[in-house]
Amino acid sequence: MTQPSLPSQPGSAASPVDAPPPTQKRRRWLRWLFVLVLLLLLFIVFLPNLVALPFCRQRLLDLAFSRVNTQATLGELSLSWFSPVLIGDLQLQPENTDRAALSVQQVAGNTSLLHILFGHSLGNYRISQPELYVHFDSEGTNITRLIRGLSSLSLGNRSAQLEVIDGRLLLQGQNSPQPWQVDGLNLNLALTPAGENAAGVPVVSGENTRLLNQMELTPEMCNDLLKFITPPLFQATRTSGKVSLSLDDFHWPLGKPEATDLKGRLTLHSVNVVPGPIVQLLNSLLQNHNAPWVMQIAKDDEVTFSMHNGRVYHDNLLFRLSALQVEIVVHSHGSVGLDETLDWFLEFQFPGLEGADLTGHPWMKLLSQNPTIHMVGSLSQPKLSSQGLAAQVLQAGFEWLLQRRSEQPNSQSSPDLPPGR
Repeated sequence: MTQPSLPSQPGSAASPVDAPPPTQKRRRWLRWLFVLVLLLLLFIVFLPNLVALPFCRQRLLDLAFSRVNTQATLGELSLSWFSPVLIGDLQLQPENTDRAALSVQQVAGNTSLLHILFGHSLGNYRISQPELYVHFDSEGTNITRLIRGLSSLSLGNRSAQLEVIDGRLLLQGQNSPQPWQVDGLNLNLALTPAGENAAGVPVVSGENTRLLNQMELTPEMCNDLLKFITPPLFQATRTSGKVSLSLDDFHWPLGKPEATDLKGRLTLHSVNVVPGPIVQLLNSLLQNHNAPWVMQIAKDDEVTFSMHNGRVYHDNLLFRLSALQVEIVVHSHGSVGLDETLDWFLEFQFPGLEGADLTGHPWMKLLSQNPTIHMVGSLSQPKLSSQGLAAQVLQAGFEWLLQRRSEQPNSQSSPDLPPGR
């Protein structure tokens, strides 16, 4: 006989018809996945805009530049995946300094952020009204130390083109109370990545660049820059005249000034100076202790120079020393190291001997052959490589000319130097 079925107990398993269908669970999971993907895409799309916000960009700048002990600030930053980068009011100021090493009014690129991150080059950038402050001290310059620190912030193995508009350069030496400035710099520069040169660091290069254009010569200018090209200008106490300086081409490995390679021309427009220690050594050599030498460089004389292996080589420098109505024309060539060491040759010519009767004066005959001395040591402590025959000839010639001038007090001064070559 059939048993009656028992009623279902409470809490027993629900029948299959009460469970959610599997397709409904799948749709719910797909909706959540779609929302997450959408949020992620929106985050990626607007990430550059978020980074450009003041509180975000300053945190990132502090994180990046704290490693090189530098405070970086931006007044404006425009970032977008598909638009060129725009930077405004950039300042980099190393710690324990009261002046920004670099300030730029605006940097405008022509390449989108997406191309910068994934393209073959960083693009072209127009840098408007930058100001670079270079301070020389016993350890080098603030810019060299800053660049060496920034070398850790790699931008990848890619090149860039830079156009500098209306730039300003401020230079201040160890003994300069205030920096002297060069305005109106307009440069076209190429940035080569570290992987494409032997120095192992990024290289800035350019050509046909004018740095100084008829600028008034000052002692600060002589002591901070021109001493490497024209050694007698070092520590000049008084100056007059104007100078122009242009670079034919240059290659500057960032952070490695000793590896810089350049060629250029310095034009000196009727420069007169009261020289420093180098000409003081000549005073001692010529036994002239009664009056300081005044140095004059020929009008519009052009000095060619080059730099490589940490030394600046010059040629074609012609100047005149005058004291006690005696004039000496000096032809100069040689080099000055970035460490201020000297390897310098001076060839002397005495215009006052022209037409003089040198019979019975053996030293005078040697003097007419333009004796040459070799100066070594450093700019601040120059010395002769040897006290040879040339030094004795120069001493005898100077004494003879002084005696001759004293016998002819109304004689005319020697002719001017020939014009610049």
